[in-house]
Amino acid sequence: MRKSARIPAATYRLQLSARFRFADARSVVPYLDALGITDLYASPFMAARRGSTHGYDVTDPARLNPEIGTEAGLASLARSLGRRSMGLVADVVPNHMAASTENPWWRDVLEHGVASPFAGYFDIDWRPRRWELQNRVLLPILEDAYETVLRGGGIRLTVDKDGLHAVHHDARLPIAASTWTPLLEAAATLPGGRGPGAGGRVQYSAIRRIRALACRVEDFRRRLSLQPSTSRGVPAEARRLKATLWRLCARDGAARGRIDRAVRLFNGRRGDRPSFASLHRLLDEQHYRLTSWRRAGEEINYRRFFNIVDLVSLRIEDEAVFEARHALLAGLVRKGIVTGVRLDHVDGLFDPLGYLRRLRRRLGPAVPILVEKILIGDEAL
Repeated sequence: MRKSARIPAATYRLQLSARFRFADARSVVPYLDALGITDLYASPFMAARRGSTHGYDVTDPARLNPEIGTEAGLASLARSLGRRSMGLVADVVPNHMAASTENPWWRDVLEHGVASPFAGYFDIDWRPRRWELQNRVLLPILEDAYETVLRGGGIRLTVDKDGLHAVHHDARLPIAASTWTPLLEAAATLPGGRGPGAGGRVQYSAIRRIRALACRVEDFRRRLSLQPSTSRGVPAEARRLKATLWRLCARDGAARGRIDRAVRLFNGRRGDRPSFASLHRLLDEQHYRLTSWRRAGEEINYRRFFNIVDLVSLRIEDEAVFEARHALLAGLVRKGIVTGVRLDHVDGLFDPLGYLRRLRRRLGPAVPILVEKILIGDEAL
C-alpha cells in the first residue's frame, strides 16, 4: 500500500451500501483504471443507520459500517487500487451524526441527559427559554400531537436486556433507570399469589426480589438528586441496574410475569384516557420530551443539519469530540488505506478554517483534503 499521496486527477464516486460493498467496489477497479480514473471516491463508510443508502447518517465513527464490509475488505480494496497506482478518497462527515438510538452517543444522552459523558458532544441548548426543556432534549418525532399518539397506543413500554424502553414505530427510546420505581412498585403490588402453598411462596419470593430492585433504584434516584448533574458514575450504575433487571426477568418466571403485567398496565387501553396516566408520568421524568414533528421549527433545542430532525450537529471544535470523530480515519490514513479525504459541508462547522488546520495536523501533510462548500449569491469561497 502506498505511503504517500498526490492530488487526485480524475475521481470516480462509488455509492457504497449493503447492496454495493467493498468487495463489489474492488471488482470494478480494473474497469475504472482502464477509464483513466486515478482515485476512487467512496461515499461515507463509517457505521451508519441500518439500511442507510447514503452513509451520511453516521451512528459510530469508530467503526466501519458492517453492512459494507470489514477493515480487511477495505484493506483489500486499497491494495487493489495501489497495484494500479490509484488512490482512495474517503467521504467524511464532520458536522453531524444520526439522531437515532442506533447512535450510542445519542442514546446515552437521551438516557442520562447532562450526566452523560457525551452530553457535550452534540450542539444542544440545555438551557432553552422553555422551562420544561431545561436539561432535556426535544424529540419532534411523533406524527401527531403527543397526547393523541399516547392515547392511541402509539408509545409502548418494553423490557429487554437493555432495560426499559419507550417504543414508537422504529424509535426505541431508553427509560432512565432512576425512574423505574413506579413500574417496579406496580409489579410488586399486583394482586394474586400471596396465599399459602408453594405458589404463594414463589410469588412472595418474586415480590421480595422486585422490591429489592425498587429500593436500589430509589436509592440511585436520591443520590442523583444530591450529586452534581455531571456525575461520572451515573451510566455505570444504570448499567448495573439494567443487568439486575434482566437477570431477574430471565431467572425468575414469577417476577417476569409480574413485570410484564405492570408493563401492560402502564401501556394503557385505547379509549380509556386515565389508563395512560402512569405511562405519561414515566415519560415526563425522562431526559427528552416527545412532540409532533410539526413543532420542530419553533421549539427544537439541538442544532440540526439544515432542517433534518434526525441529523444532529456535533461540537467538533471540542478536542475530545474531534479526536473521537477522527481516530479511525487517522488510523486508516496512517496505514495507507485512505489516501485522500473529502469533507462534507465544512461550512456548517463553528470554525471551518480552524477545523481544517487541526485536521491537517492530525492526518499529516501528504494527504489531500478536499472541501465541499455551498456558495450562496455572491459569496466567495
